[in-house]
Amino acid sequence: MKKGDLLMDQLENIMEKEQVNPSQVSDVYLELEYQRVHD
Repeated sequence: MKKGDLLMDQLENIMEKEQVNPSQVSDVYLELEYQRVHD
């Protein structure tokens, strides 16, 4: 299991629990994607 996959699982859990602001989620998601691409 890669680090990026684990982060995505955490992000999904946060979204389910918190019902956070979608713009916050997309910011986090973009940052995770960036890190995954640049590993």
